[in-house]
Amino acid sequence: MCKENMKHYLIVFLILAVGISLPGFSAAGKPTVRLNKQLMAKQNQSAYWLAYGTALAAWDPKSVPNIENESFEREVFARSALASIWISMKQSGKKVIDPTIEDLANIYNAGYMREYVWKYLDVSRAVIPSGLREEEFTNWEQSNLRGHVPIVKTGVDFVVE
Repeated sequence: MCKENMKHYLIVFLILAVGISLPGFSAAGKPTVRLNKQLMAKQNQSAYWLAYGTALAAWDPKSVPNIENESFEREVFARSALASIWISMKQSGKKVIDPTIEDLANIYNAGYMREYVWKYLDVSRAVIPSGLREEEFTNWEQSNLRGHVPIVKTGVDFVVE
């Protein structure tokens, strides 16, 4: 494992291990992120899904005014963070190859992460988020996401205990 990857792993593990107090949670309602061992074995994906897990835990419900669907907004935030990190790594010249995460980056760049999460992921359906551009997304995905298989089981579980 190269020094750069080790540095990223250490930062993420320290964040998770220290259990810093996160906004919006009391000590009793502190979020827990659980990582699947199989995820850690995939070196080309593991750092990105660790970042996703950290984003799930770090998301502050107060960051979205008049929140309608907390689990939906949290998932949009975390997937967007993963895509943003992927994009940054590619722009820095690091060779990163994963078609599914590349698709997430393209979705993020096109501005359709909310629509993607709503359509493909298992989020609370109690309240339909306002402002979804479902028809536009459907048209965009027909030419930009051919053969895409969304990662629903990420290997990262988020639980508020």
